[in-house]
Amino acid sequence: MGKIFIVDGNSLLFRSFYALYRPGMDIMRASDGTPTNAIYSFNNMMKKIKSELKEGERMVVCFDTGKKTFRSAELESYKMNRKPLDPELKAQLPLSRELLDCFNIFHCELEGYEADDLAGSLAKYASSKGDEVVLFTSDKDYLQLLDQNVTVRFLRKGLSEIETFTKDNIKEKMGFEADQVTDYKGLVGDPSDNIKGVKGVGEKTALKLIEKYGHIEDILEGIKEDKSKVALNILENKDVALFCKRIATIKTDLDVKDYYESSLLKKDDEDKLLKLYKRLDFNKFYNELKKKIESESALFDMFEEKECDFKGVKEVDNFSSIKDPLSVLVKNSDSNFHKGKVEGFYLANEEECFYLNVENALKDEGFKDYLTSSKVKYTYNLKGLLVALNKIGLPFIKNVEFDLLLATYLLDTNVKQTYEGMLDFFEIGYLDSTDLLGLTALSVNKLHQKVIDMLQKNEQYNLYKDVELPLTTVLAKMEIEGFPIDRDVLESINVKYKMILEDIKKTIFALIGHELNLNSPRQVGELIYDELQLKKKGKSMSTDIDVLKSLIDKHPVISYIIEYRKYNKIVSSYTEALKDSIYEDDKIHAIYNQALTTTGRLSMSEPNLQNISIRDEEGKEIRKAFFYKDHKYKLLSFDYSQIELRMLASIANIPDLIEVFNSSKDIHTSTAMKVFNVEENEVTSLMRRKAKAVNFGIVYGISDWGLAQQIDVSPMEAHDIIANFYDAYKGLKEYEDNTIEFAKKEGYAKTILNRRRYLPNINSLNRNLREFSYRAAVNTTIQGSAADLIKVAMIEIDKLLDNYNTKMVLQIHDELIFKVDMNEYDELKDKIKNIMENAIKLRCKLEVEGDLGDTWFDCK
Repeated sequence: MGKIFIVDGNSLLFRSFYALYRPGMDIMRASDGTPTNAIYSFNNMMKKIKSELKEGERMVVCFDTGKKTFRSAELESYKMNRKPLDPELKAQLPLSRELLDCFNIFHCELEGYEADDLAGSLAKYASSKGDEVVLFTSDKDYLQLLDQNVTVRFLRKGLSEIETFTKDNIKEKMGFEADQVTDYKGLVGDPSDNIKGVKGVGEKTALKLIEKYGHIEDILEGIKEDKSKVALNILENKDVALFCKRIATIKTDLDVKDYYESSLLKKDDEDKLLKLYKRLDFNKFYNELKKKIESESALFDMFEEKECDFKGVKEVDNFSSIKDPLSVLVKNSDSNFHKGKVEGFYLANEEECFYLNVENALKDEGFKDYLTSSKVKYTYNLKGLLVALNKIGLPFIKNVEFDLLLATYLLDTNVKQTYEGMLDFFEIGYLDSTDLLGLTALSVNKLHQKVIDMLQKNEQYNLYKDVELPLTTVLAKMEIEGFPIDRDVLESINVKYKMILEDIKKTIFALIGHELNLNSPRQVGELIYDELQLKKKGKSMSTDIDVLKSLIDKHPVISYIIEYRKYNKIVSSYTEALKDSIYEDDKIHAIYNQALTTTGRLSMSEPNLQNISIRDEEGKEIRKAFFYKDHKYKLLSFDYSQIELRMLASIANIPDLIEVFNSSKDIHTSTAMKVFNVEENEVTSLMRRKAKAVNFGIVYGISDWGLAQQIDVSPMEAHDIIANFYDAYKGLKEYEDNTIEFAKKEGYAKTILNRRRYLPNINSLNRNLREFSYRAAVNTTIQGSAADLIKVAMIEIDKLLDNYNTKMVLQIHDELIFKVDMNEYDELKDKIKNIMENAIKLRCKLEVEGDLGDTWFDCK
């Protein structure tokens, strides 16, 4: 079972063209006059789509030939209503193929057929082999291809707005099943393809008939005795309906075996890609790629001739056959080390790599002794290795001094950290998984000293050695311990919220007088703007939450649509989805991503418990499902109070801010006094709310318009509030300017412990990219430093808890949550709090607030 992405090339190229062009605009061109607007956007799309795939997976782009097809022969008017291709777009068709060749992405076209037919045949062929198939298009004809293995990602706006269709959700979204798409088109037609359908049959009629009878053939049989005008009309035009259905049906039986075999993913031809970017004057892409190539060359060019002397992997029966092993990697059947099966271990010395399968490893005392020995060891992804060892009952590996994953992440947080990425460091093609992991094990040893030297040169070695490396063991222990959840309580919340959803739906349908698919942005947009005639901004049919909030007083249904979305999000993302993440021990073992974010903060996945909202009671109620059934244990939460503001005050050295915190004054009241020039007893709740928005917004570089939206004032008043804030806290603006100037000069921003975030667009000619980088530079120094702080605290707390039953079980941004043995609570609560408040000495004192509760809900 594999994975294949199938891309509708013409559809994406067409969207790419109009993403950067409107009639009357000057079109984007290279210096030789070649139009390039479509290729510019198409390049971004292909890079992003390809980046989701990994070694051993497939990608193919299907194109039309531009010539007549079998459909044109049967229906002369087929697609004749379409305007001829814009000459500027037509000129870019050959360039699209050339770009794909540079990406080493296979593409195909077949005379007499459309891209749809190639894509459909490939999808069904791959599905029959058990592959996971994902189609990328903006053509709803593709929805007929959905099956248990086939998904359609429907592009609404580039790759930033995608609607995913599956066999299970198409009816909810469209009103019919996947195998009824062509029946619908047979009745209603398709103006975009000049397929007429049955005159007089509209969407509602078609949906009603399809719902009642199924396919056109069944409809024709079912309405034989119906004497209504609609029935008689359809029966009279039955040949038209059947013909239109046949024309709309995508062929799925073309011989595409060779195309499938050719679609195996390959790495980019970066030399060809550089030349193409240069020729097209894509300076941004050229500079990014050139910098990537140069940085990889500098970091990983350990062989004089830039060749890896990798000779493959030798399988051995016992550990004693391996001479002087340095690095250890684990092979697991799933990328999630809590799932799947541990299959074996790769051990490499300076010259060779060996493989010891798990059966032999488990009975090999020499291997077990090696794991816990005092010998120095290296690896890639220590946390995954520790989880895997625990899963099969082996002891934690000791004395690991080098983790290539963590080390390279610190060198550049923008680099994607994967095993497959290792192949870019050598001039080698794609390998099978055995050789890939073996190469990585050998590479860890080869790269060790070079990477350590670079960390020392960057003054990041202490951050690596004292923070990131010990933290990975702490995180492994937290993942293994897991977080308790009660299935019954979760299901009761799920049932309750589903009932609320149904009640909201009924209320909405009663208010508007008919049903609609509330999960379809198109149908909701048509309701709001066409049916209810509510005022829209320009030509936009947007149903974004901010737009809905602006319309909330215009019609009573809007508030219910907002409520529906809130509950639907909670159900689909949490109360329903979390059930699949519960392990046999009635716990969730989520993954902490230590080498992912650009700021250094920890993130979570499978599932992301950090995203469970506490902004409203409905989202927060999910936390009632998390608790220990053994009443000996409760949950203890400790949270840093206003950590980012305190960090800002300290590292920017703002005397007035430091004084507020160190004297334990209320920061929001103090800011309100300064911003609105009033005494403390004159500060109203509204003033304090506005001051709070400025306090937290300033950390993220909030704009006049952004603040105005938050606190419901005019942009002019918001501008004055921000200006008063900077006047009140002298030195803050100077700190921000100095931070930005440093980043412009050095190319990166850094945290209190020298964590770097590279900002490649800090000097960009594009104003939006440049302004974003300015905000990111300042935010990194604050948010990244807060991340440094809590990581140090976690390491020290883990040492404290080493001989206790109390365990650290969850990290949610600035909050730590503990499974606390109530016999140890009185002894530990102040010790934990003290460690957190003194993890790093700052100019501004830190405060930690704690709550004890039977459930996670009770802790806040």
